[in-house]
Amino acid sequence: MSNFFPIYSWVWMHVFFMCIILCACSKPDEVLDAGSVGDWEDGVFVVNEGGFNHQNASLGWYDRKSGVYLDKVYSKVNESDLGDIFQSLNITPDVILLVVNNSDKVEVVDRQSLKNKYTLPSIKSPRYILPIDDAITYISSLTEKFITIWDYKANELIGRISFPGWSEHMLRYEDWVIVSSPSFYLGDPTEHLYVIDARSHRLVDSIRVLTSPESMVMDKEGYLWVYCQGHFNSDLKGGLARVDISKGKMIDSILFKEVSPGFATSLNINPKKDSLYFLRRDVFAMSTSDNKLPEKPVVEANGRTFYALGIAPTGQIWTGDAVDFVQNGVVSIYSQKGKLIKEFRVGVNPSEFYFR
Repeated sequence: MSNFFPIYSWVWMHVFFMCIILCACSKPDEVLDAGSVGDWEDGVFVVNEGGFNHQNASLGWYDRKSGVYLDKVYSKVNESDLGDIFQSLNITPDVILLVVNNSDKVEVVDRQSLKNKYTLPSIKSPRYILPIDDAITYISSLTEKFITIWDYKANELIGRISFPGWSEHMLRYEDWVIVSSPSFYLGDPTEHLYVIDARSHRLVDSIRVLTSPESMVMDKEGYLWVYCQGHFNSDLKGGLARVDISKGKMIDSILFKEVSPGFATSLNINPKKDSLYFLRRDVFAMSTSDNKLPEKPVVEANGRTFYALGIAPTGQIWTGDAVDFVQNGVVSIYSQKGKLIKEFRVGVNPSEFYFR
């Protein structure tokens, strides 16, 4: 018995309907009225790094109440591209500071409207920005041997703090700022954190940890935990280091079993500040009282390219999958026990989450 439609008719009907769907989904980016979103307070900003030299970095927003993800919110509000390699952001009471690494700039946008106020240009390879008071910020750098001091309200460069190499994450502890300094792949291994006096803006001390210190979190006991990547080119293993800042020394460490960390590394802590979550291909979780690494991950990558990790105020686990570093990535939300709750597409190379 023959089919009612010849096979070629079915094929052309399929193509016709696919064209309709694609046209409906391929509308040009509309201008976004930020006021229609609200106050950007009940959701998550997603940093989509973009591809190197592709100028396709983007800022996304996930609204918790509606469960809707809005892509390219900066571009839609300002009708302009964000730039090349969106590294990080920081939120102050009145503005949001967007650090765009390969474009050598920091964009300053209004916290409510997301409208661009001005751009701080000529900051070479900026990485992270840390407010010191209600106006002064520090900006770390991949290539410059100094940390920039910038008054974001006056849009004025205040000065520089000499630094021995790559400056990365910065964490405020009382009157001190702790700065991590990872190793370059072909460079010499690094193994120190650096301490800056936030009152005098001077580098005053260093703390030896493990090889290539990167991300940092503070636990409920006031100890600093540092994710140290290791140095693949020197066959030096990394691990987790626990630091007593008041004593200026590492008091405990747990070495990783292998040198290679995977595509990306990240250290997070839960809202109670008693459990660590770290990304090393898979997602692992452990108590701050544990003295050994977990044997099994809480979330397995299963062939995915985990590029971002975040822990929501609810305790949910957020991951960003870069897929192939070219197409749009995927964000997945898991329960604290690793059960998948939701997935959605985002921009290219999701790399950071900022929970509101």
